[in-house]
Amino acid sequence: MMVDLVDDAKMFGVSAKFRGVCSALRVLVSGGEPDGFQKNDLKWAGEMFCTMDWKCSDYESSSGRTDSGMVVLATKVRPKFYSALESVKFPHPYSPDIDFRDRFYRTLELGGDLVLVSDAELEWGVRFVDRLSVALYPLGGYSSSVE
Repeated sequence: MMVDLVDDAKMFGVSAKFRGVCSALRVLVSGGEPDGFQKNDLKWAGEMFCTMDWKCSDYESSSGRTDSGMVVLATKVRPKFYSALESVKFPHPYSPDIDFRDRFYRTLELGGDLVLVSDAELEWGVRFVDRLSVALYPLGGYSSSVE
């Protein structure tokens, strides 16, 4: 019972963090600049996604290391990550390719200071991150208004 509560709390925390990422991505889509908290959420998400995604190119976070707690968390989140990745319609006639995913993760890891993807791809990112947030903790997520 206690383990379930701890796992639920962790998934709620990750879901809430991804909601912050959605907000930051919406700021980028509108041409604004994320605030300090949002930049931190984006950086965290960039490292988390690359830790989860088996197809991420040889990527190393700017800190030069990946937190071992993040590796464990990524292992728990990975199935829902791939499910969300497959369920959100990509803005191009093909699925999100490796180059796009690397550019998206790098945009996140840079805190949105350098945007390496198009506006349509950022909007896809909002839908993807929102879908993942809801999948991790259904009561913690919210439905994206960007369709």
